[in-house]
Amino acid sequence: MNLHDVQLRPATENDAGFLRRLFFTIRAPEFQLAGLVGPQLEMLLGQQYQAMRTHYDRVYPDAQYVIFERDDEPVGYQATLDTETLHLLDIALVPEWQNQGLGTLRMRALQQQATESGKPLTLTVEKFNPALRLYQRLGFVVYDDSDVYQRMRWTPSA
Repeated sequence: MNLHDVQLRPATENDAGFLRRLFFTIRAPEFQLAGLVGPQLEMLLGQQYQAMRTHYDRVYPDAQYVIFERDDEPVGYQATLDTETLHLLDIALVPEWQNQGLGTLRMRALQQQATESGKPLTLTVEKFNPALRLYQRLGFVVYDDSDVYQRMRWTPSA
């Protein structure tokens, strides 16, 4: 997979189906471990997705959503909010694109954006999320720790 073939574009309403499917793909394994399958799983994931979208729309109305594409096919997305910090709300890749370097490439691009704006880059990650290792490797440090989540910050060097 050539990372240079990946293009970025703003998300549109036409991406709603892809974003929903991506959410289901990413989150289904967590709930399957709890024994949920079939219609039960579909219903719960649908509710979780709708709750997330409603929360983001209400709390982060100025968030920017970007779709990652290769050959006109979406392969992932990111949501950011640029205020006093550059905050990564979410980033997700289809499974075939995970562990291929695209997440690292996108995070480094966000670090460059933070450097250019002179703002820290922040994010919140679940403690069991494998991406936590990526964030640590890229120099993010924990500044708030709860039972499930860690809030992390990367600050550009002066």
